[in-house]
Amino acid sequence: MKKGLLLFALVLLISSHAFAEGKKDDHAYVGGSIAWQNLMDSELGSNDGLTDAALKASDAEFKFKGLGYGASGFAGYQWTNGFRLEGELSFFKSDIDKVSSTVGDTDLNGYLDMTALMVNALWQFESETDVFAFAGLGAGYGWAKGKYEGGGDGVTGTSSIPLVQPIFGLGYHLTEDVSMALDYKFVMGLKKLDYDELEHEYRAHRLGLGVKYDF
Repeated sequence: MKKGLLLFALVLLISSHAFAEGKKDDHAYVGGSIAWQNLMDSELGSNDGLTDAALKASDAEFKFKGLGYGASGFAGYQWTNGFRLEGELSFFKSDIDKVSSTVGDTDLNGYLDMTALMVNALWQFESETDVFAFAGLGAGYGWAKGKYEGGGDGVTGTSSIPLVQPIFGLGYHLTEDVSMALDYKFVMGLKKLDYDELEHEYRAHRLGLGVKYDF
């Protein structure tokens, strides 16, 4: 009886240790997340010289309302050393508040959407518990649609830009195959969004909560 209990305890110890280290074999995974984003104030410019000079002279900036929101889905492959490579498709939306400048503010009624396809390279660090951490970098392309109206004038346009995103996160193994994670991404456009002679940067802080299934 004692030998049986000792063997049972040993099996539990070995199993829990293996689980804490994560899956031993290379494997595929899928997942999804919901997230909130804070779009940073963005300096306005133009590809028209006179308009650009006027915007810069007045320190004109886009300002956004509170937190935006979005969702993403991803699928990838993880190796035994913790390296992960994944593709991610996301959609985010934020409301535009106003244009602020030294000559006064203009209230706007509009939004800025961003759909992006990214490739993320991540490194996952397991611990002696069910908690794990990960960090990496993503790169890809984004397609933006903006609409804003103010002072009787309205602008609707689309633009596409290359994007990069540093990624940091903490996760927890709920079961051997299912985990959840909280992640932070700083999404940056490598050039300005450009539509209807109006240009501005795209920079967003994103905080997401996701679930991942390992096959």
